[in-house]
Amino acid sequence: MAQCLPFCSTNDIATVGDGTCDVLIVGLEGSGKSLLCRRLQTVGHDIINKKVGNFSSDFSAYTVTTNGIQLTEVPCQAPNGATKLPFNSLILREVGGQMSPLWPQYFEDCRMAIFVVDAADAGAITPAVVELFEMLQHPKMKNKPVCTILNKQDQALVLSRQEIELVMHLADLERVHVAGFMTLELSSIPNSGRADGTIVRDSIVTLLEWMVDNKCIALGYNAPSRVTVHQTASLFVPKWDVTAQVS
Repeated sequence: MAQCLPFCSTNDIATVGDGTCDVLIVGLEGSGKSLLCRRLQTVGHDIINKKVGNFSSDFSAYTVTTNGIQLTEVPCQAPNGATKLPFNSLILREVGGQMSPLWPQYFEDCRMAIFVVDAADAGAITPAVVELFEMLQHPKMKNKPVCTILNKQDQALVLSRQEIELVMHLADLERVHVAGFMTLELSSIPNSGRADGTIVRDSIVTLLEWMVDNKCIALGYNAPSRVTVHQTASLFVPKWDVTAQVS
């Protein structure tokens, strides 16, 4: 049975229509999907409440394994409509890693997908890339944008982008997946840094903008942010201003 996290409105989810969600979130078990969903939800609230640069100081990193499907609503429209989006929220559908044989059942009913990889688990990279390739090659995903998250950048044993590239060939995927393919290095833990002392850029906002852009495009509107595959810096005030549909 689907579970809704706090702030998740059953009525709002119903308005998506015919079972369609905005974002399908998949990845191997333990890759950090649930925490990512919660972080996106919290940052969405922080943005519309103008907590700029001070995201979620009370954020809890506690999660339990997702058995089945979990729905999360991420708010992205200020109550006064200042952000001028044609929708109030994004609906995320997380499907547990144990259900990977059933993932294709959910490919049709999404606008885009996020594939989460535990970048701190070297043994998980090869099976993850197998699942990612199968998803990208599925006929129902060929025309949908995909973002791969190299998660857990705060962990001591996190692999470098170069090490992961040798196995996953992410640069090649960016070229061949014509619907759009983006890769982000990310930690869902607020204000976290890498073990080597470098700062982990908070790519959560970049990811949120990517989702907003692609939902706007799917609904026939201009994309307000136009996040590119090369953008990694946080934009603490998203440029969400959609005033006209694409002709």
